Parts: sequence; structure tokens; C-alpha cells
Amino acid sequence: LEVEGRLRRLAAVDAPGVTGRAGGHERLPADTVRIVYFSAGGRLGALRVANGRRALLPDLAGVEDVERAIRLFHYQVDVRANAEQALARHHATVVARMSAHLEELSARLLAPVLEGCAGVTAVRVVPHGALYQLPFHALPWNGAPLVERASVAIEPTIERPPHGPARAGALVVGKAGPGAESVEEEARAVADRLAELGIDVELAVGEDATLERIAARAGRVAHLHVAGHAVYRREHPEFSALQLHEGWLHARDLAALPLAGAGVVLSACETGPRGAVAGSEMLGLARGLVRAGARSVVASLWRVEDVATLAFMRALYAAWPGKGSLGEAVREVQRGTPEFARDAYLWAPFCIIGDPSIRLPGIVSRTP
Repeated sequence: LEVEGRLRRLAAVDAPGVTGRAGGHERLPADTVRIVYFSAGGRLGALRVANGRRALLPDLAGVEDVERAIRLFHYQVDVRANAEQALARHHATVVARMSAHLEELSARLLAPVLEGCAGVTAVRVVPHGALYQLPFHALPWNGAPLVERASVAIEPTIERPPHGPARAGALVVGKAGPGAESVEEEARAVADRLAELGIDVELAVGEDATLERIAARAGRVAHLHVAGHAVYRREHPEFSALQLHEGWLHARDLAALPLAGAGVVLSACETGPRGAVAGSEMLGLARGLVRAGARSVVASLWRVEDVATLAFMRALYAAWPGKGSLGEAVREVQRGTPEFARDAYLWAPFCIIGDPSIRLPGIVSRTP
């Protein structure tokens, strides 16, 4: 009875985490689908919102079966990330296994939900539990990764403060660390690109990459790019952190920043959703940014390769002005990666959390 009651509430009232959006208060564009996942009685289900209509799919797969498939996928990603020469000859096998896990997860979680959804160009996902660790943009759909057919973004369920005062300009922060030797080169490249576009940008690398510098600018910049070495603490996610010059920038530090309405790019390992608390509230560094009010966050779902990340970020900021929105720029770069649709480890680590329509920060003239 408890399960039946929960399903009725999902079908008839606003879905958890999407109040004011999926419940009919906001009408989605005709080409956009919102998917809200949930669990009931040990089974995963989904609420699909499209064209002003809602469809309830209460029994997609067993929670334990999906969690196991996600663990196996991430195990293969970790093996693929291992740089030891002894494992290099197994990369082709590992990549094939990653692809097989993504196929299995798509067949369970995505294909049934999007069945009959012709003309979809945007998919917004509200994950549940372990699904936060899933690269939805890389799940195959109609013979290609989903991001080939549509832009994909994760919608957070964490309550965020309202947008604050008008923002302008950008702050780019970079601190090299183990496995992230190209970070400061990346930061300088990003800052140079923004400056070329006429954007008022401040660069803080090496000894200048401090929490004080970030805190002092967080309340007024429209865009924050932080590159460095990060760690995810599985046992205590609130202690997940990104290394700065004088110490570590923890998730709780990010949550305390005045970032309402800002766009943020976290260019480091495992900065994105790494699980959930209470089923629907994501864990990890990105959680801190969402709690701080960030409008949009680009973050990674696993350990990223240093040189590939440098190339990705260069391409992202090159594509952003022409594509207009951050979401379309990320999509363009992912689709243009040489390994696209083959090696998810290299092309699919970064996801978008929040509003993918965010644009480059406004141009501000410097005062002499």
C-alpha cells in the first residue's frame, strides 16, 4: 500500500525534486523531455514529462541490479585510467566492457523512457541514488550516444538561493598537483581566451590560487573556472576537496561562497555527483556549488586524464561563443572528440549540472 500510494502521488502531484517544474507550473519546450527517476519497493521507476504530458514508468529495473552495473562500469573506468604500462595492452578490452555496461544501463533506464519521443533535442535528468554516477549523455540511444541526439543536463534537487545581484567578468584559478601538471597551462589558456573575447578576467595560478582570492571575487563574477587536483572522500563526501596553494577547498567551503546565479567549471578529477543522500540529493564537490546557488556547473564523473582535459577545456572555450549556450558548447566538444562513441573514459567524463542555457559572462570595460 505504501508503494502504491507513492506511485499515485508521483503520477498526480509534483515529482520529488522538481516542484514548480515537472508538476505543470512550467511548460517545457516541445523538443525537451524531463526524466525524474525514483525508487519504490526495491525497483527503479521514472516519471517522464514531455509536451505537457506526464507518463509514469514504475518498474524499469531492480535497484540492486542497476547499482551493480554502475559499479562494474566505474570499475572499468578506473582500470582504463590506470597509467601502468602492464595494463595498457588491456585497454581495448576494458573499453569494450565499458561500452557493454552502458548498453545494458541504457536498455534498462533510458530506452524504455524515451520510447516514442521523436524530435527530442534536449533531455533533463533528475537522477536518484546511484544514478547520479551515470554519464547519461554517454548512454546509447537510437544507435549513438544520447548527446549525439540531444543536449543533456542533470537537474539538481538541492534547494538553491535565488539569483543575487548582476554579475560580470570571470575568475580563472589553477593549481597544479599530482596527475594535473597541465593545470596552470590550462588556466592561462582559458584566461587568454576570455580576454580575447573582451571579457574582464582575473587569473590566479600557483601561489595566487587561494580560497581568499576565490571568496573575494565569488560574489561578483559571472563565471568561475577552477582547475586542479581533486579528491573524492567516499566515506565522508563532505570532506571531498580541491587542492589550492595554501590547502584544500572543501565542499563545505564551496557551499559558503556567494555564487547565486554564477556559472562554474570544475576542471579536476571526480568533482561531479558521486552518489546521493536521501535518494535524491547528490554528494560531492558539485553539491557545495549547487548549495551556494551556482546556476550551472560543469564537473567530472571520474578521474580525468590531464592532457585530454587540457584539450577539452581549450575546445570548450573556443566553441562557447559560437554555440551560444554552455550546454551546446559542451555537446559540440564531446561530439568532436576523436574518441567519441568509442572510449567514454576520454570523451565523456564531464557533465552539466543545472541550467545548460547559460552564456558567456557579459563584456565589461576596465577602468583605466
